[in-house]
Amino acid sequence: MSAGAQGAGLDAARPHLLAVRSVVFGTCNLLLLGVPAGWRLGDGAFPPEVDRWHVRDGVSWATAGRGHWWLAARTGTGGRAALRAELFLQVTPAGAVAAGPGTPAAEAASAAGRGGRSAGPRPGKGGAQARASGKRGGGRPAARDWGLGRIDATGSCLLDGHPGWWAAGAVRRGFPGRWRPARALVLECSFTRRRLYIRLEAAPGGEPGDLEAAWEALLAEWRCH
Repeated sequence: MSAGAQGAGLDAARPHLLAVRSVVFGTCNLLLLGVPAGWRLGDGAFPPEVDRWHVRDGVSWATAGRGHWWLAARTGTGGRAALRAELFLQVTPAGAVAAGPGTPAAEAASAAGRGGRSAGPRPGKGGAQARASGKRGGGRPAARDWGLGRIDATGSCLLDGHPGWWAAGAVRRGFPGRWRPARALVLECSFTRRRLYIRLEAAPGGEPGDLEAAWEALLAEWRCH
């Protein structure tokens, strides 16, 4: 296991709640995700913002908003913290999630029925569920919605009962526009009436295993609500 991959795995992640506090709406939750053990998650280039929210069972959930965070970890014993990955989140309102043919729920259920396992997201602690309810959904994301400059692979998934899609590829950053590996995840939630766009990008100068470690941890402790 390389130094960049240390902390990867379902048992080496700790949960981290992303939330926004305001004098207007109090505390508004974004989502709960996993961070590799020993890593730190901090605000990025701009603080998280919430434009709209929905109150369910006394808890406020963002239905429109965005945020950027840095993931950092020490380079060794007593070493200084170094950036490992960047996390981007966009939340948009969404209707109920469809369960008919061609929807992510149906595609993921079909794959599970065949006993296959995709190279995409692995289910969190709640386990995959091959069922979703509702009448309509946002549909498969368009290529531009992933936020990736290059898409190498895509697929559908069910993550803790939430149907969605994943993509693996790369983004172009800086000058002269170097490619950086990236992963993206789009999930539907009828309970909180929203759609989540999540993107992880490898930080410049990071270790080869950093992105995979961050991805595995994010999924291991992921919760929409």
